[in-house]
Amino acid sequence: MSRTRSPCVTVVMPAYNAGRFIDEAIQSIRDQTLSDWELLIVNDGSTDNTADIAERHAKDDPRIRVLHQENAGQAAANNHAIPQARAELIARMDADDVALPKRLQRQVAFFEHNPGIAVAASGVVLIDDTGKAHSRISSKMTPETVRKALLNHAQNPIINPTAAFRQTVWADVGGERTCFGNAHDLDLWLRIAERHEISVSEEAFLLYRVHQSNTSVTSLVDHGLCTLAARRLAATPHVGGNPEIPTCKMFTRSELHKLRCSEEDCETAILDCIGGQIAISLAAGYGERAWSLLDTLRQRRLNSPAPSAQAFHEF
Repeated sequence: MSRTRSPCVTVVMPAYNAGRFIDEAIQSIRDQTLSDWELLIVNDGSTDNTADIAERHAKDDPRIRVLHQENAGQAAANNHAIPQARAELIARMDADDVALPKRLQRQVAFFEHNPGIAVAASGVVLIDDTGKAHSRISSKMTPETVRKALLNHAQNPIINPTAAFRQTVWADVGGERTCFGNAHDLDLWLRIAERHEISVSEEAFLLYRVHQSNTSVTSLVDHGLCTLAARRLAATPHVGGNPEIPTCKMFTRSELHKLRCSEEDCETAILDCIGGQIAISLAAGYGERAWSLLDTLRQRRLNSPAPSAQAFHEF
């Protein structure tokens, strides 16, 4: 393929120690019915064979480029790659998932026919470590219902690796903010939704892999706190029309107290996050892990408010 013209879409794939699954993830992009794409893989300081597998694919296919950085997380990887993308349309992809064959064709066509939409996401089919499909998560959402869900639902209504968006919109809001940890995508969508339209299709474009042990309780606590921070900042009136720019490296309870979040607010956000992981573990066939997380949730609830019922039902 000639490198002189821009492709229709750039797929951005951060990858950290993804050697077990990345070959299948990359191949699923190479097998797309739409051939006019480029794939930017960001090796995020992996210590396994992730980089070797990615470089092998890049050698075989000129549409693939591999970028390298020290381990800094997915938000930093996206910030590294997206400004280097040659396409205006960006499609997110995780290194352990599998894109269904018509994903890029369907999303490119959607943006061509909907010039007012800035971000489009889809449903997924949940698969386990072995690739076995278990259940489907999908719901059709209008831009207005997306805005409400981003602020009010216990769980993020946008499944990050299904999202495609216009690069100019991403740049317009300043890219991604690493201080939100694994909630960086929620923070991004909240900021975009203030100015632009986001759509979610009930069609499933992705096999979304759930690992039996890929999310620790510690990371769930961090995720819950960062989720609360993203929503609290989005709901706070902006001085001069611009959102407040966080200066911390990661949102802790003390940082949230500065945003006038109570201990009860913090604990409820954590319990909602754990509740969501219980639901998704059950949906992906990991009953033992779900029961273990339920024990954790019960212990935390002894001195905490109950999590929102949405946390268990939004999946």
